[in-house]
Amino acid sequence: MNNTSGFDQSRSQEFDNAELLNAEGATCQAFRVRRYGKWHFLKRLKPEFALDPRYVAAMEKEFETAYRLEHPSLPRYIERGDDYILMEYIDGWTLTDYLEQQEAFQDEKRLHAFCRQLLQALQYLHAHQVLHLDLKPDNILITRIGQEVRLVDLGCCYTDSNPFTTGHTDPFAAPEQKRTDAEQQRFTPATDLYAFGRILEYMSASKPLPPRYQEVMHRCLAERPHDRFQSAQEVMEALSHKTSRTKTIVVVLLLPLLIAIVLWWFFSGSQQSNTTSPAIQPATADSLASSPTPANPDTTSSPGPINAQESHPAPISQSPQQPKESPQPSPLEQQIVGNISYLEQEIKKPIPSPSKGEYPELDAAIIAACEPVFQSTVDTFRDSLYSESASVMRNWTMAMKNCKKQLPPIERELQLQFSGQVSSREVTYYLNDYVSAKFNRIVLHMLLNAYKQGYRH
Repeated sequence: MNNTSGFDQSRSQEFDNAELLNAEGATCQAFRVRRYGKWHFLKRLKPEFALDPRYVAAMEKEFETAYRLEHPSLPRYIERGDDYILMEYIDGWTLTDYLEQQEAFQDEKRLHAFCRQLLQALQYLHAHQVLHLDLKPDNILITRIGQEVRLVDLGCCYTDSNPFTTGHTDPFAAPEQKRTDAEQQRFTPATDLYAFGRILEYMSASKPLPPRYQEVMHRCLAERPHDRFQSAQEVMEALSHKTSRTKTIVVVLLLPLLIAIVLWWFFSGSQQSNTTSPAIQPATADSLASSPTPANPDTTSSPGPINAQESHPAPISQSPQQPKESPQPSPLEQQIVGNISYLEQEIKKPIPSPSKGEYPELDAAIIAACEPVFQSTVDTFRDSLYSESASVMRNWTMAMKNCKKQLPPIERELQLQFSGQVSSREVTYYLNDYVSAKFNRIVLHMLLNAYKQGYRH
């Protein structure tokens, strides 16, 4: 044992090779101790607080809350003594020390991985009815191997069963944490997300953040909780690197035109009394080329399915009175034909498997579990599109919300099914990545079909 460590051996059972760490807080000391040949982290109340029931209760609350949690970005809690907590030792830097390194967050990919892992830890805590309430650089560790994120210290956490907290760190605390009126101290996930905004602000002092990170930071730092993001998932979506993908850019640029074409197509078609209404015809999640409304019993014919392999629809035949030569297409028609061709090429590209083939069994399980969700979403959109108060964007939003409600149970079931083979964090990432790619493809099908129907009519 190291006698110069300041570790009072008489206050607890013996630990080998105790070393005082430079992670001391206002009420606790931190040690690296050895037990059974393995390093552990020991957090102990300072002598002047060891007999204070408030701080003893806070230690007990922290252990009981954290002991039941299991997440790759949270340390494992092992045991509690009268005045200490023993937990997994993490070899790494605090965020403060890490930012002093020249290579810290040199590329956006590394920055995105850091934010994603930190937000996933917060999302996990919130899903288990726990608010951290003390998110700050010294409570965020970056491991030396792999540079993974670990969120530590639940000493100030808030739970439904034990809402009493022992404090906060002023520079990173949300406004509602600093209020003295207990009735005004209403904590929500947005309270932790305010601190996440402070973390981004702290990081920006070392290196400027990309524009979208600055936008997220400003929204997280809104004074009123309801003006911030309401969940860590919302923040992850706002920071998603998928916004740079070509196919997503196409969707963003062309979606307004899709809406205009579909609305024009619907209202112009509904005024034709002797013809059937043109229809977007989604039969499956991969082919939006079947009727969006139930078949009309009075209709004797309907337009056939669109051939997705043709570069563009055949020119409309000319009547005998018209000149034999077809008129040159207008610039708008040329642009539409070009867009049709481009979308067809994008749709032909295969969607990668969720884990890019790293976990074939997980890939198959994700695809099988999600396919009914995709089909249900398309059906919801299709069946509501031609209601009396049709709104394309409203109906698509409704369909997407219905989809999101079905994903959490799938995620939990997959995590249980592949526990021990794939980490819960990876399951969540692969599932979200695949769902995003799949819905991007569905929207591309919608655009292609709308362009073709608009071109024909």
